[in-house]
Amino acid sequence: MSREDVLLKEYEVCQQAIDTNISRYWTVVSIFIGINAVFLGAITYWMAAYPCRNVEGLVRSILISVIGVVMIYNIFSLKRWLGRVNWLVGAKYFRMREIEVVLGMRANLIIDAVDHWEKLSCQQRKELKPLHEDHVRPYKALRAPRIYCSLIVLWGIFIVAAWVLPYIVGWFNKAG
Repeated sequence: MSREDVLLKEYEVCQQAIDTNISRYWTVVSIFIGINAVFLGAITYWMAAYPCRNVEGLVRSILISVIGVVMIYNIFSLKRWLGRVNWLVGAKYFRMREIEVVLGMRANLIIDAVDHWEKLSCQQRKELKPLHEDHVRPYKALRAPRIYCSLIVLWGIFIVAAWVLPYIVGWFNKAG
């Protein structure tokens, strides 16, 4: 087997690894967001539908707090795992770019142009400017989803509400 054949096989393996990682990434994110939505909906219903009693309110507050803390921990764990997946995909793209340079290929040139625009020479920038302008905006829009922060804030609100709501409802019951 020639050196080019070996590099092409490595290139193919890198592409397969990227496809696998990206598929796994979106599957896990979809499942996790679904689980969060179900728990948030169930807790919202539970808090709104059933009035708080002294012991029941305390048990509910503890249970909601435990679920909320577990979900926040899972969000941080998921974010860390997704960061690792992103790093692995980036490393595979970097290796593919090295192989492309050796073999004179241009398949991932746009990814390199978007990720490392400032490192390109003036001639490369001039040549890639149409590609860069067409692809940089949508790519950057997908870079940093804010769903993690939103979920953490929502769970924080639910934990606080679980402890404060029984007192507010009790206060209104006494006043009425």
